[in-house]
Amino acid sequence: MKDGVLRMIVSRVKVKDHDNKCTLFLPPNTGVCGDDMLVLPNENEVKFYGENKEVCEHDESCRIFMGAVKGSSFCAPGVPPLSHDIAWDAEFGVLKVRVSPPGSNISSE
Repeated sequence: MKDGVLRMIVSRVKVKDHDNKCTLFLPPNTGVCGDDMLVLPNENEVKFYGENKEVCEHDESCRIFMGAVKGSSFCAPGVPPLSHDIAWDAEFGVLKVRVSPPGSNISSE
């Protein structure tokens, strides 16, 4: 923890591959809802940022959760994450990122 910001480094994620679709379940972001979660895919990785705006009785400031998942963990070699269809949702503090390969016709859940 530095400057009141908790930074999380994700080295392993749970990946499920169903019909050419991968779902990444990232570490719990306690108290963060989908509206307070931001997912930023770029050429090499998918970054996430969550802010818990609910302040507890003994907690004077919000909590910020930050991290990233390297594209090599869910993309074929040489295929950038930006070419995939990426969607996300946060439910009960768990961020779910859905990554579909380019050209797939998979409907969202």
